[in-house]
Amino acid sequence: MVVATISVFVSIRPMIQATGVVSSISSIRELRSIGPEVLASFEKYAEYKTFGDQEAREQMGKVVNDIINTDQGRLAPEEHQRAFVGSTLEQMEKSIEEDALNVRYRLFVGTIYTRFAEFDESYIKKGEEHLKEALKISPNKHQIYFALAENYMKQGDGERAFKILEKAVELTPQYETAKVNLAFLAAILSRHEVVQEMISVEIGAQNLAKIGNGYINSQQFDRAIELYSQASQKDLNNPEYHAVLAGLYLNQGFREEAIEEANKAKELDPENYGDKVDEFLQNVKAR
Repeated sequence: MVVATISVFVSIRPMIQATGVVSSISSIRELRSIGPEVLASFEKYAEYKTFGDQEAREQMGKVVNDIINTDQGRLAPEEHQRAFVGSTLEQMEKSIEEDALNVRYRLFVGTIYTRFAEFDESYIKKGEEHLKEALKISPNKHQIYFALAENYMKQGDGERAFKILEKAVELTPQYETAKVNLAFLAAILSRHEVVQEMISVEIGAQNLAKIGNGYINSQQFDRAIELYSQASQKDLNNPEYHAVLAGLYLNQGFREEAIEEANKAKELDPENYGDKVDEFLQNVKAR
């Protein structure tokens, strides 16, 4: 009888834990909060001492990446953000202690440390350490190279970021995402020959726009215009490319081109761009 009771108890605990995690996630939607009551619920089920602990910890990580790491999530009180991120990292560190060679855990926690480095000055280096360990475990995983490059950029070290992305391209020269990421950084660093090398092959409109954003970030608007023009030619029905071009042309003093591109965006998607374009055109006339 005692044995049966223990067996039932052991089997029920993971079910209670799983239900509790789902309830914790639902609380975020219902309360629109990541405050202390929600965090306490997650922490309770991440410390349940069952095989479901890791799942609870990963769900905390998903909240961090998918909710807190968004424009809307960043509107939550900063102390709530800091508390949730800090607790999540503590929980994920426990998972790594339990399974130090799990590359997925290392990548996951390294990325969180990097993305929230402004919360604690020690985070950026901790993120780098975990990502380097992940790379030792799995030297052919592209996502680790991308995450490490993001970490180096957060540290203000564009050179190291560039070199790590070069290695990612060398791993699989035909892998378009690696080439685009390298080209994006090359645009920021004004390495135009690398950009041209990376886009010399056939790449899609969305990736051309991404590289164009690299030039926008570094205020090289003439080069951004070139890439967004190529993107708009590849995807003729995308109003966003024309809207961005309108702003770029106006920034460069090309009023007629700006008006033309703005009207194209409105024509393609009057519902979403109609009012924005009308306001934009009024600003153009006011100049």
